[in-house]
Formats: sequence, structure tokens, C-alpha cells
Amino acid sequence: MISLFPAPLARSLRDDLLTERQKLSCVLGLLFMSYVTRVLRGDSHYSVLLLSVYLVISVIGTAFTFRTNARGDNRNFIERWACLHFSLSLLVVYVPQFLLYGLYVLLFWTYGRGVVTAFQKLSPILMFLDVLLLTIEYFLLNFYTRVAASGPASPSETTFAPIATP
Repeated sequence: MISLFPAPLARSLRDDLLTERQKLSCVLGLLFMSYVTRVLRGDSHYSVLLLSVYLVISVIGTAFTFRTNARGDNRNFIERWACLHFSLSLLVVYVPQFLLYGLYVLLFWTYGRGVVTAFQKLSPILMFLDVLLLTIEYFLLNFYTRVAASGPASPSETTFAPIATP
């Protein structure tokens, strides 16, 4: 079972406890979530700008993560990147986006068309929050890659120390 939380996932990757099928499920989950978000988001006049900013943040964030992995054990970069990216995308980016989308639907059902106009006026702020969440995601990805590339686990992380008996 894959943990959806990045810290246990990073330790599992470090200790090589995930099967290839589990790693593949992280990649497929990430691709699926990316597709669903693009469909829900729809087209707006900010699309080109937003996708350009996403591309820049993604390239720079991935480059920094690669360097962090190289400073560690310099192994399994793609696996760590895909699995940790899946976990962090879910928790840092997609959960807040789906909550905001749910709030939008709830307000639309309650107050009608006025909500649509309000959300259209908030579009630049929502775009900024989206970029901020993506930036935070890459900072956390860099941090958890450092955990995953740090070497073998210490005994305190995986087992309980035996109690000495006289």
C-alpha cells in the first residue's frame, strides 16, 4: 500500500520497499489528476500565461530536485520524483483546488449567477494562489527528495529497540 503522505513515502523509496507496480500507480495517478484539473479549470484568457509559469516552475523545480538527489545517493531519481510528486500534488495542490471548486459549486447553488461574476473577478488572485501552491509543492519535493536520497534508514525509524532485560 502506498502512503499518500510524503514523509512515509520518502522513507519507503529510500529503503526500496515499493514495487514497480506501486511506482507506476503514482505516475498514472499524477497524470490522471493533471487531466482532471485541466478539464475542470477550462479555458480562460489566463491559460497561456498560467501554463507558461507552470512550465518555468516545473523545469526549475525539477532541476533543483535532480541536484538534491545527486547530492544524496544519486539513484532512482525518476522513481522518487514521480512518487513524491504524486503525493505532494495530491495534498498541496489538488486537495485545495477541489475544495475551492466544491465551494464554488455550493455557492453557485445557493446564490446563483452572482457567484460566477465574483469568481471571474477573483481570477488573477486564484491564479496567483495556484502558482504559489505549485511553488510550495516543489520546495517540499526538494525536501522529501533529500530524505529519500539520504541513505539507509536508521534502526530507530524502522523498528523499536529491544528492551534490555537483566
